[in-house]
Amino acid sequence: MMYSADIGIVGGDLGRHHRRRDARASRISVVLIDVHQPYPEDFRCEKIEEKHFNLLRETGGLMEGIVGASTLFTELWIARSGRVINKRPRFGFAAKDGVLNFLRHRLVRRHDRVVNEVVGEGAGIE
Repeated sequence: MMYSADIGIVGGDLGRHHRRRDARASRISVVLIDVHQPYPEDFRCEKIEEKHFNLLRETGGLMEGIVGASTLFTELWIARSGRVINKRPRFGFAAKDGVLNFLRHRLVRRHDRVVNEVVGEGAGIE
């Protein structure tokens, strides 16, 4: 299948999704090339804190879906060598695979994503 776009972004992490959204807002045609659909379960320990909430609200009402797909936490445990050495009060949401797949689905329209691997680069590659 042939795709025509000004830019091809390889990889499906959240940073690339936001770059794609910004480019499209500037009327640049973009296709996201991603080997995973949906993203496989993985060990993740990212968290979404209060400072991230405003950015997420600006992305078009994604906050409610993120909260629904994540796990609330009110305490951060710090561990070294398998032992908890400290506990701190902290408010946020654990961003696991459900959050990542939710955002990937919402930030990219179906026809703007190619699920495949990159096998070459350059102008005019099919």
